[in-house]
Amino acid sequence: MANKMIISTWEEMYVDCLIQVFAKVDTYGLLWFVPLVCKSWYKACRAGTYEWKVLDFQFVPESMVLSHVTKFMRLTVDRSDRLNVTRVTLPKWFEIEALDYILDQCPGLKSLALLSLPETCRRIWFCIFRQAQNLEVLELGFFPYHLDDMLRAIRLHGINFTSLSISSNHYITKRQASAIANLLPNIKHLKFRGCRIEPEDLLLILKSCRELVVFDVMDCTGFGCVDDEILKAASHIKRFLFSKHRAINTNKAVANYQLTPFPFTG
Repeated sequence: MANKMIISTWEEMYVDCLIQVFAKVDTYGLLWFVPLVCKSWYKACRAGTYEWKVLDFQFVPESMVLSHVTKFMRLTVDRSDRLNVTRVTLPKWFEIEALDYILDQCPGLKSLALLSLPETCRRIWFCIFRQAQNLEVLELGFFPYHLDDMLRAIRLHGINFTSLSISSNHYITKRQASAIANLLPNIKHLKFRGCRIEPEDLLLILKSCRELVVFDVMDCTGFGCVDDEILKAASHIKRFLFSKHRAINTNKAVANYQLTPFPFTG
């Protein structure tokens, strides 16, 4: 009878088997902790190419040295199914070269979430949208620097762009509301969370962006209550989301517009 090899410990498993197991581990654990267990696990992590299509870097500790963050992000992209990556969420702190590498290596990127942006140069938005021409969704955890430049970059290079989300306590000025209305007339999904916007500026966006399917102003302030004028301006929108306490009417129209919040996706 032929001798059979008995594998009694994890580190003795074949590299191909380990790669299959590690494919179930999240990117941070796989690239930051698993390689430190033993030599065989390190080899498996280095040898494997994983079919990650969604890269989420939110979990990267803020205490990590920026140069190490960049190396980790590049390594993750290199191990991913880079040509088919569709969504990337950046950490709060990162170097702009890491973002540049992601945009260069992931041409099919459709959704990008930024908690912050380390570069305040007004040309940065043109660089982003020039590289990510397939981008459909942009989610921001801050109010963008040089809003006009970002909107112009979307208008010029965002051929497939449909969805913009901004979470911030920023006061949206009349000039900024006008820029949104004029430069994004064909936007499909628009979400403001925590912003302050005046009623006349809210009306301007509602009347100008005629292709809106979803307009979310949950937790926004400044425009008081949602009255009949606002509802009439929003009549073409499938989902107009606002806080319940802002509805001053109890008629059927308000009941139709007051919907339960849902995950914002493009």
